[in-house]
Amino acid sequence: MPVVSVLMAVKNAQATLERSIFSILNQTFTDFEFIIVDDYSSDKTPAILAEFKEPEIRIVRAEKPGLVNALNHGLNQITGKYIARMDADDKSHPERLKQQVKVLDREPEIGVVSGLVNHISTHKKQEGYAAHVHLINTLISPEEHFANRFRDSPVANPSAMFRKSLLKYGNYKEFDGPEDYEFWLRLMQNGIRFKKIDYQVLDWYDYPDRLTRTSGNYSMEALSRIKARYFSMWWKVNNRDRELWIWGYGKEVFNKSKWLKEYDINVTGYIDVKNRSGTTRKVIYYEQIEFKNAFTLVYVSDRLGQQKISNWFKNKGLVPISNFYFMT
Repeated sequence: MPVVSVLMAVKNAQATLERSIFSILNQTFTDFEFIIVDDYSSDKTPAILAEFKEPEIRIVRAEKPGLVNALNHGLNQITGKYIARMDADDKSHPERLKQQVKVLDREPEIGVVSGLVNHISTHKKQEGYAAHVHLINTLISPEEHFANRFRDSPVANPSAMFRKSLLKYGNYKEFDGPEDYEFWLRLMQNGIRFKKIDYQVLDWYDYPDRLTRTSGNYSMEALSRIKARYFSMWWKVNNRDRELWIWGYGKEVFNKSKWLKEYDINVTGYIDVKNRSGTTRKVIYYEQIEFKNAFTLVYVSDRLGQQKISNWFKNKGLVPISNFYFMT
């Protein structure tokens, strides 16, 4: 049996498919199988796949269409002890598998290992994604991953490798939300430790038609809801009868944080940088909060504002997990 099973779900990827496949075939680590699940492509993808005769490649099709169906069908085919995810529009660097296997072999306490990614944009509206890549590239240790898990997915999905044994927590879930992010949150909720190698493992292409930009499963509402769900699991164990405050005010903040109520989380009030009066909501000026018995969720989306809040926490001696989480 191979050490690694590389899993890739493909749908209408004729323009980028060969680049992605060859980036795996050209790995310096060679003890792998490459399972490619064709998600009912209607372009030239099937014909391109048929040209690959390498013995390590297995091309399969799920019983019914859909990304989650394709991924789970692929998971049911794997034989390796480690699973490496890959996407059909990205490019793995030659040492990727070798370096990630090295971590999982020598550090049994690590369940998921990824690496730094190189963001390559193909269009103008890329600032948000570039900022996301910059953030996740700063998260190296397990503690940094866990502390920032509610900002966004702390790993680039096609850069990740994880232990097959983690499938005991379930495969990908079919729901109206981000299946990959939910999977990572579920693992973290069960105490699985994530780590990045300080090595660039992937060229992550940012196309305007990528699913994270076009599918409602990756909308602000879907992301806010799944964050609230997993925060609620953590909070019900760790609240210690503390007050829960939301840093931020306004329609966007209210829309993002409304999902907390769905999971029976009571919000004490809101923190703002302005002194507000005449509102029915409980709002306090940020310098007035007493953190001795308070926990804060930061829903401010402005990056400069986030940095100012982060600096303010630091000056007060407050740390993530113990005193706050960023939720954007």
